Amino acid sequence: MPALFERFCALPIDHACIGLAKGESSGGYYCTPVGAQVLGWEGCIHYCTIDGFGEAVFAVNPESCAASEVYPLARSFADLLRLILAAGGTTAVEQIAWMTREQYEAFLSTEEERRNRERPDVHAALEMLSARLGLAPMPDAYGYVKQLQQELAGACIPFADEYYEVKGIKP
Repeated sequence: MPALFERFCALPIDHACIGLAKGESSGGYYCTPVGAQVLGWEGCIHYCTIDGFGEAVFAVNPESCAASEVYPLARSFADLLRLILAAGGTTAVEQIAWMTREQYEAFLSTEEERRNRERPDVHAALEMLSARLGLAPMPDAYGYVKQLQQELAGACIPFADEYYEVKGIKP
């Protein structure tokens, strides 16, 4: 794992409050790609790197509204953290995969999301990410994720046989 990830893990914050809780490092879902290294969890969604894709970070969501259960979110863990700083957590960032810009901006401005970003634990975690890791919020989180998705469209993500069985498709 990159040094930044280790520094992130060592921060005295509640990692779960920003959507990167510690958990099973191998994923374990039918849709978890072969060669995935899990970086964190938000409920049933996990965020990972995948062998063969460099430092790119993907969301794995077995209940996804997106076209696939696995989709790219960031070119690196540092960029994922910058996206989190911009959006207040992984929830909004993960949903960019299937939202329009208008839907994303409306989601960020909901009372629930605003209150979540203002929670003391979330605010403290975001402040510490910025100060201790020297990161700034991603200027256009939505545009960044959509651009990355275009760049990696059609990428051949490796899945186990179980994925093809569950989906009812041939590998």
